[in-house]
Amino acid sequence: MSDPAKVYRVREWPRYFENSRSRVIERLSWVPIPNHHDGDRYGELLDHEAGLAHYGCWVLMVQVASKCKPRGVLLKSTGEPHTAASIARMVRGEAETFKTAMGRLLAIGWLEE
Repeated sequence: MSDPAKVYRVREWPRYFENSRSRVIERLSWVPIPNHHDGDRYGELLDHEAGLAHYGCWVLMVQVASKCKPRGVLLKSTGEPHTAASIARMVRGEAETFKTAMGRLLAIGWLEE
């Protein structure tokens, strides 16, 4: 799941999380997020007892990824890979919830290594 040696990135970042305005901004303070809730992957993510919590983790990871260089790749400012624990610390969440969410997000294809 969340291995400190692995680099995770948001799948298809430019397609889903960039637009003509965001592409000209060097450091984002916002990120466009798709708002359709009828896809199979969304349904699969929410079809779990902690599905809403995992979706919350996803949105927070997208927000963190929007500030990373390169955008969409979960890297710290030092260049080290983010882990479930480091993201949880940043956003004041629970590391175990992020770890589980990351595994599920990898499985459905929203995150990739």
